[in-house]
Amino acid sequence: MKRLFLFFLTSFTASLFAQHNQIISPQPSSQIVDEIKGLNSFVKVLYVAAHPDDENTRLITYFARYKHFETGYLSMTRGDGGQNLIGPEIRDGLGLIRTQELIAARKTDGGRQFFSSANDFGYSKNPTETFSKWDKDKVLSDAIYVIRKFQPDIIITRFPETPGITHGHHTGSAIIAREAFDLASDPNTYPEQLKFVDTWQPKKIYWNTSPWFYRGRNEEFDTTNLVKVDVGHYLPSMGESIEEIAGRSRSMHKSQGFGSSGARGESFEWLVPVETKKGTTNGDLYSGIKTSWKDFGAPQIENEIEQIIKDFDALNPGNSVEELISLKDNIKKLNSSNQKVKDKLSQIDNIIIECLGLYVGVHTDKAYFSPGDTVNIDFEAVNRSEKEIKIVNIDLPGSSNERTGLLSPNKPFTFKSSFVISENEAYTDPYWLNGNQTDANFDVESYNLIGKPENEPRYNASLTLSINKEQINLMVPITYHTTDRVKGKVIQPLHIIPEINIEPDQKVMVLPVNKSRTVTVTLSSESPIPSGTVKINLPDGITANQKEINYNTNGVERIKSFDFTISAKKPTDFMQDNVSFEFITGTRSFKDYTLFVEYDHIPNQIDVKASKMTISAVDITVPDVKVGYIMGAGDEIPELLSEVGMDVKLIGVEDLNGGKNIPYDVIILGVRALNTLPELSRSMDKIYTFVENGGTAIVQYNTSYGLSVPSPGPYPISISRDRVTNEDSPVTILHKDHPALNKPNKITNEDFNNWVQERGLYFPSSWDNNYTPMLSMNDQDEGPLEGSLLIANYGKGHYIYTGLSFFRELPAGVPGAYRLFINLIGFDTAADKP
Repeated sequence: MKRLFLFFLTSFTASLFAQHNQIISPQPSSQIVDEIKGLNSFVKVLYVAAHPDDENTRLITYFARYKHFETGYLSMTRGDGGQNLIGPEIRDGLGLIRTQELIAARKTDGGRQFFSSANDFGYSKNPTETFSKWDKDKVLSDAIYVIRKFQPDIIITRFPETPGITHGHHTGSAIIAREAFDLASDPNTYPEQLKFVDTWQPKKIYWNTSPWFYRGRNEEFDTTNLVKVDVGHYLPSMGESIEEIAGRSRSMHKSQGFGSSGARGESFEWLVPVETKKGTTNGDLYSGIKTSWKDFGAPQIENEIEQIIKDFDALNPGNSVEELISLKDNIKKLNSSNQKVKDKLSQIDNIIIECLGLYVGVHTDKAYFSPGDTVNIDFEAVNRSEKEIKIVNIDLPGSSNERTGLLSPNKPFTFKSSFVISENEAYTDPYWLNGNQTDANFDVESYNLIGKPENEPRYNASLTLSINKEQINLMVPITYHTTDRVKGKVIQPLHIIPEINIEPDQKVMVLPVNKSRTVTVTLSSESPIPSGTVKINLPDGITANQKEINYNTNGVERIKSFDFTISAKKPTDFMQDNVSFEFITGTRSFKDYTLFVEYDHIPNQIDVKASKMTISAVDITVPDVKVGYIMGAGDEIPELLSEVGMDVKLIGVEDLNGGKNIPYDVIILGVRALNTLPELSRSMDKIYTFVENGGTAIVQYNTSYGLSVPSPGPYPISISRDRVTNEDSPVTILHKDHPALNKPNKITNEDFNNWVQERGLYFPSSWDNNYTPMLSMNDQDEGPLEGSLLIANYGKGHYIYTGLSFFRELPAGVPGAYRLFINLIGFDTAADKP
């Protein structure tokens, strides 16, 4: 009896880099035919760039959906250092979102997703700066491992190696790709990898150029000697053009606002030959590459596949099963040692399952569990073909019962089961966040993890099925299924989280010297919280009214908050995560909480974090003013200002009331408000009226792309892409006597210590003389930039435009950023108010 172990994947080949379906469910017949056509294809293409959304989805769709090549995208980072257009998450939380957006994009365009261990530390102006932070040797090792594992014939970079044209991460990704191209075949390069993979030599590497790279360079986009690829084809099996599919793929990058409707008709991409190996030529994309069964000495296999395609019955795809099993037998008889030939066997098994119309779902009654919990399982399998499928065995976690039976046509096979999660089971937070990460690199050493886009499913059901005496083993993730009254069927991954979460309500706190503040920590659990003790651990210089609070359970409460009153007599040194919390019950201790990231367009994500917060005792005066905050793309500033003692209310554009009789002293526009709120463009005159009557308006950074107004101020301002990426770059205070730098807090150069990721971004490059620039700063070897903070008198009030990255600095608890931002809010408290 024949036996094959098959892990059911979204792509054809079972491999280390699986991107998992939540259930097994067939595709339409037209797409099954595309998969059969893929059996005649051997070319593999790897696209390489730096971030989520850098990839050219048109080319990926062309190769994966039109040419039926196995196509991957290696993103050096997960985009953690970018901005977020749909919510407040930044850094790790944003990386979780963008990782899942990339996986969703690949499921759309047919590609596969890979990552290196590089962390997106923010904008970088050149590869020298990039490699001064990234561990280049580790990132290069990751790229070589992915190449050796995936075995691409062609590598395509999104960016050139020439510095200065684009982001330093972009240039760095091209340099890494070319060096990996040269070294992946050398057994002396990272020889420790050869326990897991073989050396591999891609045949060609190209740069995917476009007119964009020549803008502003006084150089024409010359296509002479370039490889021309027509990406305008229509795909009848999909009912869309390549560009329409690519548009849907690109639209998955919702956190970056990259929605695209695609296009139809002839369209071209251009490839610049970078390097080719002996036996290949530049102009012919596929020269020197084994592209068909003929190249492997088996033209009869190609003929057999063509016959299967010819015989395929779209209304009864199960009729192709016998031919597919015969095809697999004939491929086995080749006794080929070539991995690409061997991969065809698992591709065929995937297609057999598709042809059978098989549905398998293994689901639980909730999404989140903890160690020691019982998981109740509902199993459902339906054979929607006329073929006979025998169940040889179904293996579930914690169950030794042997289950056999017959999957009769269109009759559900169902049963219930359960298992208990081990008390020592690890949480399911992302593997790359579990090590000793830095701002520039994740700590990923295991070759079982390098390159993977996400965690493997923690629990699976293993099915052994027999079809015409051919055994196939399917691994189906155990997931949470529910029916939402609005969304319909919802499937989410199963997550394991702490039994008791202990979470500080505030993640950062600026503590005014000689003032007391309340720190709140909350216990939460799905079961009643047991009796125990909540502890706070404080750094030197900060004291609490009590360091322990005892809790006696009432057997009912599942959420309980505890308050500690803290104070300090003098400023303390800034240190992140310098306060920790612990809940002790009996012999058990809980020191973590769960960050939930939940959006409709991606599966729910978690990050289990240590129960810590950052507290700095700061010499700071908080003015007594009322602030109205209009949220833009999303940030945490209103909450953080409230916690430091300011009176801040979230308001909408509709609350501007013509600019008169507004019950606030200051109006603040959140980050990218003029990019994300179209209605705001029609109401800026109300803000100008508010300022003219004596109010203060603060407008935080916007991008010039998608700006909803000609100028983001009452006097002309021209926004550029200027930025200062080094968070430690020197800052010169241009007007030391200006009230904004003296009231209510004296701002000095010390206030620019301990900033994170950057100074600021999208600074204005020119402005009307009515604006006064407050600061000058620049990155190394660049000229000074004075557009980071502009203040203008307008009528009786003040209009402030700033590109300083307060949206990053305040959540990081940077004391000087708080002092400066509070000054911008309150320096004019004596002015007449509207």
